[in-house]
Parts: sequence; C-alpha cells; structure tokens
Amino acid sequence: NNAGDAELSPSHGGWSSLCMQAAATDSSDSDEDFDVFQRAPAGYECIPVNDAWPPSARYESPSIAALPPIPCRNSVTVLEDVVPEELADQVYKFAMEEKEGKPWGLYLHTSDILHCQEATQELRLAAACVKHLWFESVAHRAPHLFTAAESLGDNDSAWSELMLNKVHGFEVWCLTGGEGNRCDYHIDFAEFQRYQHNVIFFPMYSATIHLGRADCEGGEFLANRDGLSHYVRTGYKGAHVGGANAVEDEYTEEEEAKNWQRVEYKFNRSIIIDGSLPHCSSRVKKIQPPSKRRIILATNVYDHFVGPKVSRFPIHSPAWQKVIKFNNIISKLSKSLHRPQEGEGGEKEQEATYGPYGEIISKHMMVEKQ
Repeated sequence: NNAGDAELSPSHGGWSSLCMQAAATDSSDSDEDFDVFQRAPAGYECIPVNDAWPPSARYESPSIAALPPIPCRNSVTVLEDVVPEELADQVYKFAMEEKEGKPWGLYLHTSDILHCQEATQELRLAAACVKHLWFESVAHRAPHLFTAAESLGDNDSAWSELMLNKVHGFEVWCLTGGEGNRCDYHIDFAEFQRYQHNVIFFPMYSATIHLGRADCEGGEFLANRDGLSHYVRTGYKGAHVGGANAVEDEYTEEEEAKNWQRVEYKFNRSIIIDGSLPHCSSRVKKIQPPSKRRIILATNVYDHFVGPKVSRFPIHSPAWQKVIKFNNIISKLSKSLHRPQEGEGGEKEQEATYGPYGEIISKHMMVEKQ
C-alpha cells in the first residue's frame, strides 16, 4: 500500500443501444417463473429481508437478498490519490457546468473500458476514472479484493483478464452536494430489478471517489461492518428504529460499540466497500471555500449474473429516471387494485398482493423454515 492508503479490513445514442442489445440476451427479467434460488450461480447466498423499502410494500413476502461471492466480505478499504488530479478537475467541471450540479449516471462494460471505445465526454471521463481506480489503483494496491496477489505477480494483462472474467461492468453515477446535505442510511442494489422481482441484487463492491477540492466539516462516509445483519435490524433509512435521525444518533453516540467505520471526505480519496454493507454520510456542516462543492463519483461493480440486468437501466441515467417514474405509477395502481375490500378476502386477493414472484419466494421460505 502507498503511505496514504489504509486497509480497514476483515442515454447517449449508440451507447444506449449497445446496452440494450447486451441486455437482450438475458431473459431472466421477462421470465414469469423467475427464481433467484435456482438461477443464482454457485456461491451466491440468498437471504429473506424485510427492510420496509417503500416500493416493496406491494409484496406481502419479504424481499430476497442475493449476495455474490467475494473474497473480502464486510470490508472497507481506503485508497489515496486514485486518479490524476487533472482528470479529477475535469470531472468536477463537467459535473458543475455541463450537468449543472444534477445527478448523472451510466453503465460501462469492462471490455469497453479496456478498449477505450467511449464516444462522449461523459463516457470518456467516467471510463477514465473507472480505469484508474479499478485497473490501476486496486490492481496494484488492493488486489486481494478479487484474488490472491501472488497469483498475478506484476502482470497488468493478467489483471485485465481477471476483471474480464469476474466483472461484467460498472454502474457509475455522480452526485453533487453542499452544506446541509446528508445521505441517509441505505444499501446499494439493482433498483429496477427489485421493482420487477422483489429481489435485492447486490454489487460485488461499491466505491466512491472524492473529486471536489473542498475541505468539509462533517460529510464523513460511514459504513456498518456488521453488514446485512445490521441492515435487517435497522431497515431502509432506519425504518425499523425510528428513521434516519435515529441512525445518526447511533453512529454519533455509539460508533465503536455498534461497529461503524467512519472515513472523512478528502480530495482524490476512494472508499471501497463490500457491496452489501449498509452505509450513509453525515450532514455537511461547513465547506471551505464556500464556492466549492462536494463531488462524489460512485461505482458499483457487477458480475456476469447481475451486470446484464443493471446495464439496461443504470441509476441516475435518463433511462433509469423514466422507468422509475413509470414504476412508481404502476406500484400505486397495483396496490390499489390488489387491496382486498373490507369483508372480502380469499385466496386470489391474497395471491395478488404477493406480486409475480411472491409464490416462489414463499415456497423457498417454507423450505428454509422446515
């Protein structure tokens, strides 16, 4: 590791068309008999989760969390100086001027990153950051996240081959924040697929890169090292414990006792976590200089089982924004149509509230109970 690094262990034209074509070969999103227990590759762990995520209210059965196998479960890794400073400044300028501080997102296939086929400024900047982080910084300073270091030596081509074999692609998005902002407690997952299947598909790893040259008071990144067990107890945005403010009280007053890991915001720092770790950021109290903003470029790393699904609607992309709005409308309609009237009931009404995959999930839950 470099001196500043720390292992805190234990739609743009042809691009959108390419993503859609790549996803077309994956039929699992349209299969009526989708069953994550049967389809998940070897090593996946499937766990029932009731986290009170609002859209899941239309299902009476809990969601199923599908955890991909990774070498470093519940890990938090911090790397410094992960991208060239000139590139960091370019992304900052693009986010503030071209995107006017609004969120933006896209999906990058591993093969496209290696072959440098990005067509637009948005794609080129995102791909450059991903390549510097995952194919250079991680390859040389944290290879244990994917494999034993001794199996690779100093061979960059071996690392590229490893990533091609293990990683389908990278969901990338950029967020801009200022004083008063806070990111509430949550987990990262493939949102559109959860809308469809009531299944929580986790990334292998999640990472952020801090790209704003700002000194922040507050705004620290916090992850809970108890992982999914903490999330099950706490719920989405703290739904099971009294809300986001209750979670803030916990990491403020009981940081060590409750196994929280805190990392301060720092320019050109990357924080990489197990993709199933619940996390949040504390409220930004002050930024210096006041004219600067806190810019985060985030990436979720997906394997070949989940990646083709995510590539269709990466978070904060134009396609994702449209489909989420549509699904919110459908969810409201579905909830009202499937709600049994007072004094009624019966098997059909009960089954309807489970959604298209509730019966399969219930079947496997019964097997687990037995």
